[in-house]
Amino acid sequence: MNDTGGRIAVITPFFQRKPGLLAAALGSAFTQTLGERVRAIVVDDGSPVAARDEIAMLPPAWRARTLLVEQANAGAGAAR
Repeated sequence: MNDTGGRIAVITPFFQRKPGLLAAALGSAFTQTLGERVRAIVVDDGSPVAARDEIAMLPPAWRARTLLVEQANAGAGAAR
């Protein structure tokens, strides 16, 4: 298989009541051997724990590769 150097996006619908889960999930994605090709798209579906706060705890290089979409709670299907 040829490596074309393309990017890989991880899309994460987010609704949590416990802090730390999003940061752990993104950390797992960003530490894969794919390096800087990995991007994250987080859709905060009106979560009680704000995704913005979780993302703020990430290292700057990871924050730069994370896109946050915030919306009123519409359920998992809409967040996907």
